Amino acid sequence: MEEISMHELQEDVCVFNTFDWNVILFGVNISSGDITTQISQNEVLECHLPKGSSITVVKELDDFYEITSKHYPFNAPLYIEKNAKLQESSSKRASRKVDLSNFLDYQKKIHQMQLPYLWGGNSIEPISFFNGKYFVHGMDCTGRICKDSMFRYNTPQAVFLGKSIQIEDKTKQEVIEMLLPGMLIVWSNCFDQANKKLISGHLLIVTDNGNIVESSNKRGNAIYAKEECFDCILNSMRGVDSWKDTDSGLRYVIRDPFFLQRNQKSSRS
Repeated sequence: MEEISMHELQEDVCVFNTFDWNVILFGVNISSGDITTQISQNEVLECHLPKGSSITVVKELDDFYEITSKHYPFNAPLYIEKNAKLQESSSKRASRKVDLSNFLDYQKKIHQMQLPYLWGGNSIEPISFFNGKYFVHGMDCTGRICKDSMFRYNTPQAVFLGKSIQIEDKTKQEVIEMLLPGMLIVWSNCFDQANKKLISGHLLIVTDNGNIVESSNKRGNAIYAKEECFDCILNSMRGVDSWKDTDSGLRYVIRDPFFLQRNQKSSRS
């Protein structure tokens, strides 16, 4: 497939997992080996990519571009409408700094709105994309960290985000006492040997009041006390200092994306 060009988005853009308007507008199921195309009407939006996201246009279709994006790197074709506003990508684009206070305020907003779970969802607003039609807004776990200038990662990437917190061989209470607002408890796909099944990746976020929040297909938009989270979600997993694909078993890492801000703040005080 021939690569056409690299661009940055000048606006938030809806990303689709099909270029078929019947599927997009009416929720028609299509037969494919790709599970992401087995969608209902309310789940037609894979996500929206925030303004400034880098994309590669791979192919032109009648109404759509087929694209790839490191900000949404699932192994499935992605499509955006041709009327999306694009600009040539700059290799010298300044890196974005995520503010911890804004990040935590966003977590509060998600919880207060009681957003429904939506796989791939990262929008707190309904998105109009064709003739004024709206589809349900929603959030998944990585959607909670993917907004505007925030981090744009899925769980296989988030296991490496920020600084690793050293938790191996520590008790549950010792790990809990190490948690700070903005830290992520995260894992990628790992194999549950006892039940012979693959556990997909997920992330949890520590809030400023010491609770832990998540957006989950099993539990929805949920909030827990730290002890409750460790007892009901992490009880069968072991904490490790770093994520290695060669390791086996159910495990999680704790990452601190804000360690530099914390160090700067403590050096000024």
